[in-house]
Amino acid sequence: MKKKHRKVISEDQGGDASGSYSYGGYDSGLYTGGGWWQQGVGSSSDLYKVFIQPFVNVVRVGLGGAKELVRRSFTLANVVFQAVMTSLIPILGDTYKEVFAEEARDIAKIRSEYADVYTTSLRILGTDAAAIAFFTAPGAVLTGYFLKNSPKIAKSLLSTVTGGMYSYSSSKTSPKESGLFDAYSPSGNFLAEDREADIKSYIRTKQKIDSQLLSSPVAGFLKREATKIYKKTLLHAYAEAASVVTAKKIEDIEKVIGKKFPEFDEIRQLPPTEKMKAERDLIYKMRESMKKLYTQPLYDRINQARKSGIPDENPYIVDHLDTIQKIKRL
Repeated sequence: MKKKHRKVISEDQGGDASGSYSYGGYDSGLYTGGGWWQQGVGSSSDLYKVFIQPFVNVVRVGLGGAKELVRRSFTLANVVFQAVMTSLIPILGDTYKEVFAEEARDIAKIRSEYADVYTTSLRILGTDAAAIAFFTAPGAVLTGYFLKNSPKIAKSLLSTVTGGMYSYSSSKTSPKESGLFDAYSPSGNFLAEDREADIKSYIRTKQKIDSQLLSSPVAGFLKREATKIYKKTLLHAYAEAASVVTAKKIEDIEKVIGKKFPEFDEIRQLPPTEKMKAERDLIYKMRESMKKLYTQPLYDRINQARKSGIPDENPYIVDHLDTIQKIKRL
């Protein structure tokens, strides 16, 4: 699968697949931050319920033909689909998880270089997905915490992401000690006293935050690295999906996987017309099932980010949703 994987990456980038991307050595899998595999979707029964059962009775539109012929083709396609996918899903999953393991190795490099920054951000935000999303566009996240009446979290994150360049006071007796936000809220607690506060105060606060972030070398480094890391992951995720989801014949599946599936022989032995209908129905089901396999971990990462206060306009979420739609359109 690797050869075709690199080819798809090259075509999608419009250039050399090697690009500026690096590879490292850390283990996490689809499981970075707690993906579907880690959450218990790993047993045979779980995999069947999530990736096979929903597509058993899915009918490809426009099959046409005699009613009895269509019925036989549909029944056989269902039987073969369930048999093949039961063994194929774990194979694809093991390959796909390497995309996320690679990301975890890249994240480990940031952790080693900025241990305090990453550890504190992870403690506050909860997951790697949320931390990486935060680093890509921290200004909107910080302002969001102020809107949610969580100024202490915002100040802590600002101090963290700038490497302590802009600190804050944790004193409860003098709200004015917050320094950075004094000019934008009488109490130093943005929008806490008045939820209908002048929008200009919000804009000034955000501009001030963005200004501090732009002048911080640490924040700039984290933004560049985090963006590069997640974009590489999405590029490889799409490539993995495209290498198999674009299959049009059962032989295409076997060629990509590098394995013969004896269950396909039942399709091969059919009369030509019946074989064509059964194979088309089978491939359609397989493609839809595999799209689910490749998009579900991306949805999980989006949900993790959202739960930690990452707004939907954050580039991390926007690009994840875009990749999901690209996979669905395959």
